[in-house]
Amino acid sequence: SNKAVSVVYASQRNAQSYLDSLRAGHFVAGGIGIKMAIGDTMMGGVCDFAGKEVAFSVGDFHSTHLIDGHEYEILLIDDRGTVDSWTITSEEAAKTQYFTYAAEETAKFYRVEIFDKTTDVRIVIGNPIWNE
Repeated sequence: SNKAVSVVYASQRNAQSYLDSLRAGHFVAGGIGIKMAIGDTMMGGVCDFAGKEVAFSVGDFHSTHLIDGHEYEILLIDDRGTVDSWTITSEEAAKTQYFTYAAEETAKFYRVEIFDKTTDVRIVIGNPIWNE
């Protein structure tokens, strides 16, 4: 296919704002919205993980990804692999879901991936937050 969907978190509806958000890493490769922060640092940023929590939400499924009866697996990943996972139904996916995880200060980064468990296909990759 030559079609792709990405989510960009721009502050305004104009080209400069979109480009600024892409440069800062405030976007997701795929058709599901992932908003992640560690402290006040957003995706694409760098911060010290010590004593902090990874907080993220998953929502705004594009219609091509939200399929009745499917289950979705949400993975929180660091440089060593998957550190936690959650499974949600298509009914739950229709509403924004919120997650937290105690950041380990030895992790080099955190990011989120989402799989459609029913088809075993990765459908979105989130941008990381890097550890200072």
